[in-house]
Amino acid sequence: MRQIRVLVILFILCLTALTVRAQAPYEPHGPLHITGQTPLQTRKLDMIPTRPDILSEGEWVATLFSGVANRWNNTNFYVIDDEIFQNQLEIALGVGRRSEIGLNIPVLTRSGGYLDRFIVGFHRLMGLGQADRTSYPFNQLQVNYIDSAGRRVTLLDNNGRKTGLGDVSVIARTTLYSGGGRLSPIIFSALLRFPTASDRGFYGSSGIDGAIGVSSAYRLHPFYLYGTVGYGLYGSGRQYGIGLRPYQWTVFTAVEWASGKSTSFVVQQLINSGIAENFYDFSRPTYEVTLGFKKDLSRHFMIEFGLLENLFIFDNSVDFGVSSAVTYHP
Repeated sequence: MRQIRVLVILFILCLTALTVRAQAPYEPHGPLHITGQTPLQTRKLDMIPTRPDILSEGEWVATLFSGVANRWNNTNFYVIDDEIFQNQLEIALGVGRRSEIGLNIPVLTRSGGYLDRFIVGFHRLMGLGQADRTSYPFNQLQVNYIDSAGRRVTLLDNNGRKTGLGDVSVIARTTLYSGGGRLSPIIFSALLRFPTASDRGFYGSSGIDGAIGVSSAYRLHPFYLYGTVGYGLYGSGRQYGIGLRPYQWTVFTAVEWASGKSTSFVVQQLINSGIAENFYDFSRPTYEVTLGFKKDLSRHFMIEFGLLENLFIFDNSVDFGVSSAVTYHP
């Protein structure tokens, strides 16, 4: 019964959407830029396709992304209570007729954050439980767990608040199949990420990471359906002192709805295989659902906004997140 309010709100949003007539012609905007935000997943390579096509030779695009994720995971075995604020500059350039290369530069801030009171109020409005959040001081930074000897190990507290450079990555994308009709091009992506982080224990890896992925889209006007399968290999074996698996599978799906010539709404789901080697719920797959929109402000500028909330799956997931981005395309 606690999710009745959520379902009513979603029904109203869907009903509103059906009253807006889609306009043609329409060029898809692509999925939202937000990547995996669950604890232990922020360093992983999700291979989310933010555009359904490849840039032409000499064509370039730049995106400035900002997002904040509030993580609250409290059990008898571990506590993760923090906020991660991420800024990232993404630049892509078309090379040749079928390929492009890109560069991603992230800057991360780790703190206790400012969203706890808002989240508690939001949960009350939606009729959701608080998962014992109100039993702890708001906006505190704490990460601790029980080790194999039964001792509580503190990894982070309020003294661990800091801002630093993350790992810089280079990505190449190329067209495997040009598509046709309703099918968009099938695109192969390969990514390398280098250990440039100022604090490798929390913002980055101690080795070079790599991932590959295959993605495409299918048009059912006024909808676009997106799908990606990815696989990553990682050079770092630990984070927060917790052993991590050296590999990870990713499955990404999204639906984009064209509510007008310049505006689209997106719902997307990211599924990652469990990343921890043997650490409670974090050895299980994670599921993240994000809702948002994209809108063209002009021929050259596009904005987007996304909302991430674990309304339906609570284990090993981020509690609440918001994201925004501005894209410039000459």
